[in-house]
Amino acid sequence: MKKETLKTITLVLLVLSSIILTINNWFSEKLWPDGYNFFSNLANYFSDEEAPKSYYLSKENVSNPTKLIVNNNEYRGMYTHTSTHYNDMVEPVKKILKQGLKSESYDKGTEEAWKNALKTKSIYIAYPVAYGTKTFSALMDTPIKAVENGSIQEFVIAAGDAITGKPHLLIKNAASDSFVDVTLTADSTEIDEIIERYAVSSIGELPYSFELNFDKSGDAIEQKVIIEPQVVLSINPMTASTVTATNYFENISGNKELYSEFLHSFGFNTSNMKKYVNVDNSIVFAENYGSIKMYPDGLMEYKSLDDTMGIEIGKSTEFYDTFIDCIEFVNNIWDTACHKLNMNINLSSVKTTGSDNSFVLTIDYFADGMEIVSALPANESHDKISHAIEVEVKNSRVISYRQIVKGYETNNDEVQCSSVIEALDTLMANESIKSDTITDLYLAYYPYKKTIYAPCWVAKTDKNEIRIIKNQ
Repeated sequence: MKKETLKTITLVLLVLSSIILTINNWFSEKLWPDGYNFFSNLANYFSDEEAPKSYYLSKENVSNPTKLIVNNNEYRGMYTHTSTHYNDMVEPVKKILKQGLKSESYDKGTEEAWKNALKTKSIYIAYPVAYGTKTFSALMDTPIKAVENGSIQEFVIAAGDAITGKPHLLIKNAASDSFVDVTLTADSTEIDEIIERYAVSSIGELPYSFELNFDKSGDAIEQKVIIEPQVVLSINPMTASTVTATNYFENISGNKELYSEFLHSFGFNTSNMKKYVNVDNSIVFAENYGSIKMYPDGLMEYKSLDDTMGIEIGKSTEFYDTFIDCIEFVNNIWDTACHKLNMNINLSSVKTTGSDNSFVLTIDYFADGMEIVSALPANESHDKISHAIEVEVKNSRVISYRQIVKGYETNNDEVQCSSVIEALDTLMANESIKSDTITDLYLAYYPYKKTIYAPCWVAKTDKNEIRIIKNQ
């Protein structure tokens, strides 16, 4: 009897040992070629640990303005999406904005009223992209009555007027340069509190272009460059830290973990993947309908075989739905392949290229609250890329995705930045500038020495050109 019991125990132990060894082999990377683990999702399902979350371009983030300027007569404060007090203001400001957008009663506005509001007590709101009214309505979950057709990017919430005491929302139609004036029904107390609290600098330090007459050419002064009225000109010289860039693809052919994560994020089955190493040390992965190339200068590039074989991101024919699907596509790549990398991003442009659901979306990196001017020049291996991320969508399919896979870390040293007036003098001395209109003028990080980026002035023009005004 004892002998039979011992045999049974021994048999059970052997079976358990076999099961444990089998499971161990299943979950081992060595069983699957090129880092592919068929059971990774099953293992994650039973794990209590959550994957680390990175900065998302969620619908909520995209619906947030890129810039808020708080005006209080002789005081002013400017805040971007990375500023300390931005999050304290953005939700109440959006609530007031939505109330004005859905109002069914509105009047025709004027440029004079717009400028007067900017000079007195108001909140200027700017988005990085001029959205079509239908798209912006969906983005804000709010019907828009005041501007039925056109595109909108800029708004001004004006404090209570002298006659009625009621606040107003001024809307600029970017498509026609016309204005709409909506009388708000809300109490102006909340608006007044935001203005009193966050307009902290002298207007002499942050004047608008029109306050210095840079928004129009006069007979007395020959002015080569016109600056749009709402552009803020930082008069005083400033100091800012430098940043160090890290190229995560410098030795990409040997970084199996990183390139596998990018491949997985695009749905490439690495168990059947064909891999090639070129003379320039770039690596190429090919599937039936597309390829991914990774270059040692930092560029990752996906291209579909043709426009009908791209990565499907949705079924809708509506621009807004496809736009959000594209944002989620970027989020997936970000969460799968970039969550361990030192990066911060924000939307910079969306340009339609044909039908309602075909467009090019660009995204840029930020460090220490300032944009990184990301670009890689064309070489024998690839074309130039001018933004951190460029995504081309055609008929709800991603047909091209390009990303500069670099991270940026702030240094302890600081450099002096010239004043905006000095920067404009440098810009206007350039003979290539003729009749351009500057739509934005701001400090951003630009390559200085090898991997070091230093702050410099960047001018964006109405011709979709970027002019770099170096300080050094």
